[in-house]
Parts: sequence; structure tokens; C-alpha cells
Amino acid sequence: MNLKRKKRRWTARSRKSIDAGLRFKGCDGVEVLLRGVTRDLGFGGMFLLSRKFNIPLFTEVTIFFPQTARTISKMKTVRAVVSHVADDGIGLRFIHLDASTCTTLQSLLLYQ
Repeated sequence: MNLKRKKRRWTARSRKSIDAGLRFKGCDGVEVLLRGVTRDLGFGGMFLLSRKFNIPLFTEVTIFFPQTARTISKMKTVRAVVSHVADDGIGLRFIHLDASTCTTLQSLLLYQ
């Protein structure tokens, strides 16, 4: 019997390629910076395409991405936890979205 892992998401995600990155404290307490491109993005989280990186599940991270699709001069940050680690990147679930971040996400999802 072939059982496929069912994806459980609270919100839909859209295929979007947006430059993004994340910061977190490594096991040794040193801050780690990882950059990549989103594969999909939604109000509940994102998948960040990046090099393979051994980061434990449920690690709290700070994600940063541009406030608008046209500029990277102003960056927006949001807290998230690692929900999935794969060879091609990291699945992230947002922890807290304020009104400003929701507006930024809405703009990126609708207009890019």
C-alpha cells in the first residue's frame, strides 16, 4: 500500500519566487544567516529554497524579505518555526503576523 504524506496547512500557498533569508542562533549560540528564494508563500508560512542545511525542527527563526516586489531597500521581518527540512530547502510556519506584515504578504502575493 502506497501512503503519501498528506500536507497539512491552515492556509493556501501560492507559487512565488521572492528573495528571502532567515536568521537563527545555532547550537553553539552563533547567529546563522541563510539566504534563498521562496518556492511558495502564503499567510501561514513559506518554503525557502536553499542549500541543504541541518536545522532542527521547531527552531525559531526570523525571516526577512522585501516589503514590496519592486524594492529590496526596505526589508520586512517575521518570526517563524521550522516545520520541514528537505534537501532543497526549509519549510517555515509563521508564528506571529501583525497587520503590517499581513499587508506586505498580501501585496507580494497579489502583485508580484
